[in-house]
Amino acid sequence: MKKEQSKEIEEKEKRKKRLFILIIAMITIIILLLSLKSCDLFSKPPEKEAENIVTADALPDASGDAKDMSDAEIKEKMQQTADENYFTLTINPEATFENGTSTGSIQIVNAGHNVYPISVDIRLNDTNDLIYQSGAIQPNQMINGGKLVKNLAAGMYQATAKISIYDAQTKLKSGEAEAEMTIIVNH
Repeated sequence: MKKEQSKEIEEKEKRKKRLFILIIAMITIIILLLSLKSCDLFSKPPEKEAENIVTADALPDASGDAKDMSDAEIKEKMQQTADENYFTLTINPEATFENGTSTGSIQIVNAGHNVYPISVDIRLNDTNDLIYQSGAIQPNQMINGGKLVKNLAAGMYQATAKISIYDAQTKLKSGEAEAEMTIIVNH
């Protein structure tokens, strides 16, 4: 009996480790895709138009608003750009509910250094039924519990959390990621 329980616990731990590695891999892919997107590597190069050549004599004088930037200002601007293209998310790969209508242990964190609001939808893998919707999660916010939108019978369910990433200014979806989850309903 104890052997079976230890094997079951060991199997759960292995699943948790695999899910954690998968989540880290997905987050890395998101970061890479957002970085590539910010470099406009996915866009078609603009059609080349005839270049206008302007000699220095034809330029307006330098008394406008332009100014030289210090090294510190350049570094600050570069860091700001890097921060805007970096995204991390923490999601617990296992959510437990006492029963199908109770508040469960869903844990999702949108880190404070992120600049992107997110939302999370969780669907069962076998039926694609939507079982959870987070609503907007702003940077530096977390969800530490929630109710399922569909009553589930007691059991263990494999599910996928779909994380939608939004542009803070336009409110348009700018990316997506997925994480595998296990939903446990005790009674």
